Amino acid sequence: MDITTIAKTAVQFVLPFVAKNKTVKKVTTDVTEAANTSLLELWEWLKPLFIEEFEKEGNLEESVENEAIVAHEIKKKVNKATEPELVKLKTLLEQLQSDEAQGKLPKINTIRVTGSKNIILQDVRGKDININSDPEKG
Repeated sequence: MDITTIAKTAVQFVLPFVAKNKTVKKVTTDVTEAANTSLLELWEWLKPLFIEEFEKEGNLEESVENEAIVAHEIKKKVNKATEPELVKLKTLLEQLQSDEAQGKLPKINTIRVTGSKNIILQDVRGKDININSDPEKG
């Protein structure tokens, strides 16, 4: 697993928690409640990055929801990691991928759809979303 892949994979697992919560403390609470040791270890390793790069006055900046920006910052942190840290990180990510494949991770699928009625749908996967549809047509 190369550094870019490590960063992208790490983003895949932490971004849903970060996008859902607006403070590092809330992210930590949600990750802890997920009851997955590998996910918690990954978050604990990345948490200082979010505090340093994205937290202003206790709240996370809006840019924290941008996958490319977060991946870039994680990649910078991974580039500075020691060899033992990289080995541990790769192991954590492989375990998370395995847990996800086995359905052991919580499903956090938040989709934000904004239209004239400012509709927000959460926790949907594989569902049709109609924006500004005619109520009589369903």
